[in-house]
Amino acid sequence: MRYLFVEPYYGGSHKAFCEGLKKFSKHEIDIVKLEAENFKWKIRGASWHFKNKITNIFDYDGILMTDMISLSDFRALYKEKIPPVLFYFHENQLDYPLATNQKIDFHLCFSNINSALSCDCLYFNSKTHKSSFLKSVRQILSRMPTHGFDVSWVNDEIEKKAGYIYPGCDFTEFVSVKSELNKIPVILWNHRWDHDKNPEDFFKMLTFLKRDKIDFRLIILGEKGAKTNLLFNDSRKKFEKEIIHFGYVENRDRYIRLLSMSDIALTTSFQENFGYSVIEAIRAGCVPLLPKRLSYPEIIPEKFHHMVLNKSFSKMFKNLKEYLLNPELLKKEWVEKLREYIEIYSWQNMISEYDQILENLADLS
Repeated sequence: MRYLFVEPYYGGSHKAFCEGLKKFSKHEIDIVKLEAENFKWKIRGASWHFKNKITNIFDYDGILMTDMISLSDFRALYKEKIPPVLFYFHENQLDYPLATNQKIDFHLCFSNINSALSCDCLYFNSKTHKSSFLKSVRQILSRMPTHGFDVSWVNDEIEKKAGYIYPGCDFTEFVSVKSELNKIPVILWNHRWDHDKNPEDFFKMLTFLKRDKIDFRLIILGEKGAKTNLLFNDSRKKFEKEIIHFGYVENRDRYIRLLSMSDIALTTSFQENFGYSVIEAIRAGCVPLLPKRLSYPEIIPEKFHHMVLNKSFSKMFKNLKEYLLNPELLKKEWVEKLREYIEIYSWQNMISEYDQILENLADLS
């Protein structure tokens, strides 16, 4: 069967998802895309671009789209009925953390809601994300004036069709086993440089380590954000002696090598609906230190929660210090067991479920 993947935001997890699906699926998947920038404009205007760009839409058995486009607008531009559409939410605008002095854009929220209503098949990248979206729909609609009209059905309609499936991860280039620990443990950041990843707490912990005269090394990866570059640039000077690498890496092999050079994946995020970067770091052999919130309790098995998840900043910092002062703890047996567990998220293990979902989508035509 043949499918069209429409990706308005071709970068980060969006790029990894559509490329992985194309690579591992038994079906033929064509990708049309736009660069990963100006997400608000993409949600508002990408449908116009793709309506003009896609000239053979009726040649496909189904269409896949992600959340940086208004599906209802896209469908409205066609006079004829287009092939069935699967809409996949990596993130949504209803519950995305706002930066300082930023106000919620209800138009973007309504675009997400309309896309969820107008698709034939709806999936989120985790159970946590699905639940959060449905809760946010109820909350936002409750804030709207409803005199004279009824929107009480909207949440129920979305909930009836909503499912979740984790995005597959491509581990084919990862080494099988981490060779050995570094003499001085290496702390890893491999997230976007954006406010929702909470780099302030990350660098605050590093500052406290220097205050306490605890040795560490540092690898900073990830794509630059719009409003956090100053913090990262200041931190580059502050931790100049500790830094092994600083900045985004385009080359996939180089990126994986840097992950494998790291010992501790320290994460302080305020927003995470799945956790590509955390999964990749664990697969590369890092010990994760994560906040006990968001999708992390879902993607990490419960038997590892007390080693990995932290209820507070102080608890996480205490555990970080413990690892740095006693690096032999980083080689415990549970670390390897967690790394082995992460294989369930590989595309090889996920793809049969995706292929079945695509076949079910085509049956809706």
